Amino acid sequence: AEEWSGRVMAFCRRLDLGRPFARCRTHYGTALLWRGRWAEAEAELTGAARALSGLRPQYAAEAVAQLGELRRRQGRREEAAELFGRADATPDGRLGLAELRLDEGDPAGALDLAGPLLGALPPGASLERCRALELLVRAATALGPAAGASRVREAARELSRLAGTVGTDAVRASAAWAAALTTLHTSPDGRTDDGTALRASPDGGAGEDPDCGLRRAAALFERAGDAYNAARARLDLAAALLARDRPQAAAGEAATARETFVRLGAPAEARRAARLLARAHRRPEPGLTTRQREILGLVALGLTNRDIAGRLTLSEHTVKRHLANILSRLGEPTRKAAVAHASRAGLL
Repeated sequence: AEEWSGRVMAFCRRLDLGRPFARCRTHYGTALLWRGRWAEAEAELTGAARALSGLRPQYAAEAVAQLGELRRRQGRREEAAELFGRADATPDGRLGLAELRLDEGDPAGALDLAGPLLGALPPGASLERCRALELLVRAATALGPAAGASRVREAARELSRLAGTVGTDAVRASAAWAAALTTLHTSPDGRTDDGTALRASPDGGAGEDPDCGLRRAAALFERAGDAYNAARARLDLAAALLARDRPQAAAGEAATARETFVRLGAPAEARRAARLLARAHRRPEPGLTTRQREILGLVALGLTNRDIAGRLTLSEHTVKRHLANILSRLGEPTRKAAVAHASRAGLL
């Protein structure tokens, strides 16, 4: 979209076509915003809003709403609120007001605005519904059980269906992110409360580990050129890792996210990443008992449970129980991952 819009804009400027193509500037400015080229986005969106204000006010409002989103990301919330208010006849304007509520720590207020907006959007408005569904998932998971688990799951499932229909990296990223966050929200052990697992996206597979889902979401956002949402996915991953007593891994994700936010010029998100990073640095890595370190060291050498049992004069059942406790303590899904984690943390 950015490349196509850029070529159209270059053509229009060469021929001095003026106002008839001002709406193209809105689309181009929006693409630049999502690609992290914020200074250029501001110039295009401001020019589009000015050119369209007298001729096509409804189209001018689209540019104004995108300017509001830029100001929101820049942490200039009062300006963002004024711009979103001017564009509240557009879905993006109303969505922006809901985003501001969430930024201000009012997830219930964000849900109150997002719910009716989603209901008013036709099924065919795929991209608009995608953004509204993302907000609903983020607000509902921030609110907690009061939001209703079934509501969150249905939003994530619709995003998964949209990923299959639209097929772009950006929508697939949203679906992977929403499925992971929803699974974490509905049950800490990675399952929904009806015993099923959410499918993260058409290529993600059923029951994908939430940490893997968030990593994949960040990678897909990055491939789509959306550094801002990639960094937000990394922050969600950092929080999930920290909740599972993996402060070293959490710190790495939070630091990467913070660097991105600083580079983009998103100070509020950079401060959020810095707070999470500080929490991760204060949290010590979970320790292992002497026996657990001994068993994990033998796993690292390639020994099977039977080999370890024979070496330590234990039953295979006891070895299996120790390994289950090690995986739980380190927050890792496999023996190989546990060995790698323990090696990085200096536990072996």
